[in-house]
Amino acid sequence: MVEERFLPLIRGVAEELQQAGDEPRELVERFVRGLSAIVVEHPWIPPLWVREILCEGGRLRALLIGRIAPLIPLLLAQRFAAAQARGALNPDLDPRLLVVSLIGLTMLPYAAAPLWRGIFANPQIGDETLVAHTLALLERNTGLDAVFCAHTGFESASSFWELWNGGLYRQVVQVRFWR
Repeated sequence: MVEERFLPLIRGVAEELQQAGDEPRELVERFVRGLSAIVVEHPWIPPLWVREILCEGGRLRALLIGRIAPLIPLLLAQRFAAAQARGALNPDLDPRLLVVSLIGLTMLPYAAAPLWRGIFANPQIGDETLVAHTLALLERNTGLDAVFCAHTGFESASSFWELWNGGLYRQVVQVRFWR
């Protein structure tokens, strides 16, 4: 399934990025629009991404590191580093972490859509609205500070209700926040 369905989609985004110019804004827009288009057309990707790539022990982690990373994350990081070297990208940004941020800002809204659409009782927020919001956030930002969070230890809980009902009792959970 991965060879036949997932990798060709990733290769398509990678080809778009390779054809992009050297401007960081164009790279970002092509990445956000390309990845968003894929997950809209293939809604099985965000849950797969969470379960099999993000979660510890996911079966596709090795695939990400060995086959996908050279196609998109490493390519973007190199292009952002080159843009930074010529003064076209904020020197305070780490090009590698910029890639991580882009992936999170693009994929997380789709992966968490059932949750946030229920919370805000607004299922009509469309895909183009999500893309426009992400690009506006990246281009114009809010003037506010951003706090990032990473964690490990939730992998043994397969659902929110398992977590809520004590499924992680006596488990080690590590959380890190940074700005």
